[in-house]
Amino acid sequence: MNNYVKTALLLFFSVLVALLLAEASLALVGYSSHSFHQSDSLLGSSLRANAEGVWKQEGNAVVKINSDGLRDVEHALEKPQDVFRIAVLGDSYMEAFQVDFERSFPRLLQQNLQHKGTLAGKKIEVINFGCAGYGTARELIMLQQHVWKYKPDLVLLAFLTANDVRDNSKALNKVEYIPYLKFPSF
Repeated sequence: MNNYVKTALLLFFSVLVALLLAEASLALVGYSSHSFHQSDSLLGSSLRANAEGVWKQEGNAVVKINSDGLRDVEHALEKPQDVFRIAVLGDSYMEAFQVDFERSFPRLLQQNLQHKGTLAGKKIEVINFGCAGYGTARELIMLQQHVWKYKPDLVLLAFLTANDVRDNSKALNKVEYIPYLKFPSF
C-alpha cells in the first residue's frame, strides 16, 4: 500500500471513531433529537405515529404520539355508548409539546368536564387533533380525513388570531408545501 492509501484509511477510521465517540457522549448525557413531525401528502405535515421523546424547545415535556398520530392516549374508533366524545382541532397550542400531556388544554378540558359530572349521563372523552402550524384549511382536511372516523359528538376548533389568519393565506404565510383554502373570484 502506498502512503496515500494509508493516509486516507487512517483519516477515514479517525473520523469514524470520532463520530462514534461523539454519538456515545451525547447518548451518555441524555441528549437526543426527536422528529415528531413527518411529511404528509394531504396535510403538508403531520405528527409521526408512535414517536416519543423529550421536547426541550419552549419548555421541557415528555411527548408521546399515539398509534394514530395524535398527541394523546389511544382511543378506540368505536365510541362506547356511555361516552360523549369531543374532538379538538388546533395548532401548536393544542399540540402542546411545551407541557406534559396532563397539562395540555384537551386533557384539562376532559378532566374539568368529568369533574363537573356527566353530560346526559355519559363520560366525557376529549381527543386532541392539534398539530403545529395548522390553519383552518389543514384543520378542515384533518376533520374530513381523521376526525370523523372517531364519531365525535362535538368538534371544537381552537383559532389563534396571532397566526391562524396568516396560516390560512399563501400570500401571507409564503409556505408552498401546505394546502390553503381557495375562494371563488367574483
